[in-house]
Amino acid sequence: MEKLEFFNSYKREMVDFFGYDIEFIIGDSSKEVEFYCEVPSIILSTFSDVLKPQVLSAHRVLENYYEENKVHPRYSSTLLEEISIDIIRYLGAQTSIENIYKFVQSLKEISLKTYENESVSLGIIYFPQRTRAKTENRLNKMKLDYIPFDDVTDLKTLIDSDKLIRKIIDGKSLALVVNDELKVTGLAKKRKEGKSIKQEIFSKFDVFEATRHELLIKSYVKAIFEDSKQKLTDFPDVNEAIIRTFEESYDIPQEAIERFKKSQCDYHYIDIENRNVNWNFSNNYMLTHSEGGWKLRDYNLLLILIVELLYLVQKKLFYLSSSLMGDFDFIKDLVAKVSHFVNTIKGNASENIGSLFIILKEEVKDMLYRTRRDQKSLEIYNKKFKELLRNEGISLKFYEKTIRDGEYLININDMDNYYLQLISSVDGAVILDPYFNLISYGEMIKSEGVKGIRGARSSAALGGSKFGLAIKVSEDSDVTVYWGEDEMMRI
Repeated sequence: MEKLEFFNSYKREMVDFFGYDIEFIIGDSSKEVEFYCEVPSIILSTFSDVLKPQVLSAHRVLENYYEENKVHPRYSSTLLEEISIDIIRYLGAQTSIENIYKFVQSLKEISLKTYENESVSLGIIYFPQRTRAKTENRLNKMKLDYIPFDDVTDLKTLIDSDKLIRKIIDGKSLALVVNDELKVTGLAKKRKEGKSIKQEIFSKFDVFEATRHELLIKSYVKAIFEDSKQKLTDFPDVNEAIIRTFEESYDIPQEAIERFKKSQCDYHYIDIENRNVNWNFSNNYMLTHSEGGWKLRDYNLLLILIVELLYLVQKKLFYLSSSLMGDFDFIKDLVAKVSHFVNTIKGNASENIGSLFIILKEEVKDMLYRTRRDQKSLEIYNKKFKELLRNEGISLKFYEKTIRDGEYLININDMDNYYLQLISSVDGAVILDPYFNLISYGEMIKSEGVKGIRGARSSAALGGSKFGLAIKVSEDSDVTVYWGEDEMMRI
């Protein structure tokens, strides 16, 4: 029990760092302490895959502290930094912990520097498993030119030797290239016809995310199918042959898993912006250092949480149709929409745009496989609007035409990203239906009777969470998810 108490003494730091509630429990051996995640899921293996890096790293670091005569770190920031460094190593870094630590300290120091009173902007491409000889070919595939230095050098020495670097290596036209030993080997340069370096980097990350989503979709369909297989036999047009064909079609072959592993990016992208350090492993998974502290931002987990809370916890949705292919198409379409939505959330957070989104939940009896709804569908929500909105109804008038496609509600997949970001930045909430069709924006949410004393946006988010999923983006870039007046996650 002494060991369990030791681990539990860091629970607050772990919750703040990961963004979701956790519990430490004694495992089957009655000796080992294990993590228990409080995030709901019907597909535990999905969460296991997503949570594995951070859970293993946190466990290793706490085990080391405990074994070293039960020594507590002097500051919680020391603990979180060690976990962050362990995650970096777990996700590809082949060099020593000492090298990673030294490099991280250099990043933190550089983030506090200025150029003519402006904060440093710096872009770094890190190849954790590539030598200098292979770098040029890899950058060429990324549509970037490589300019090698005569000598490799450490980051701090380079930055201190040339003040101009703080200004021109901004990740748009130029970025530093770092090898497997975390030494700077040269520059990556944007080509005339290409996107900015950061845009090129993240577009390549998209390939990895697409493969992940393919496996995620198949995992969902397979799990739901296994759960509902017995009920499917009740349909007259479903026989054993159809079921067997479905099992074979949506099983996840080993080659797909191997393709996923091979598609994982062989580089990390590190940028320093607004005195923050962002270590990006992919589009949706990053470590950030801001105001002296580390935080893990896992947008993959946000995507999974939205899908499962809004849809998959209500598994009866998939009993409404005998069309097995319909389930697959529905989930495929759903994951695409949620992914687009999460990108909007991430964009607002990265640009410190405070915003609030309410995704209205829908009763199982009203759920249909459809992607467009005409304005009559708003009648379904009339009662909810009276309870949800201060105006007891949609308040848009002239601007309503900007979010309609004739008589139809417009889906966020069909919206201009700049306009979506614009309308989410105004006071009030963006209201979406469960199919991510845009109902309204700038709406004031009733917040009377919510738990505790909170700011206006937090209170509105809690009030909105009575009617669906509420996602609040703060000006400090934190993303908080509420469901049923409970805080589910803070990225």
